[in-house]
Amino acid sequence: MEKSHEVNGVEKDFFEIEEGVLKAYTGAEPQVCVPEGVHTIGDGAFKGMAWLVKVSLPNSLKKIGATAFKGCRQLSQINIPKQLEEIGEY
Repeated sequence: MEKSHEVNGVEKDFFEIEEGVLKAYTGAEPQVCVPEGVHTIGDGAFKGMAWLVKVSLPNSLKKIGATAFKGCRQLSQINIPKQLEEIGEY
C-alpha cells in the first residue's frame, strides 16, 4: 500500500491509495483534493469525518464505494465528475 503526501500551499493531505483505489484519508483538513489517477473511492474512505467541508474529486474517478462519506455531516461541497459510473449505498 502506497501512502502519498501532497502539499498544496500550507494544506497537507494524506491518502492511502492502492492500485488507483483510495482506501483511506488520514488527514484532518476540512478541504480535500483527491489526486488525479484515483479511479475508486473505497468503502468508508472518509467515514465519520464530521469536520470535512469540501471534497474535490478527480476526473479519473469512476466509482464511489458504499458509506464513503457516511458521517461527514459538514460536507457541503463536492464535485461529481462526468465520468462517474457508480455510487454505492450511503
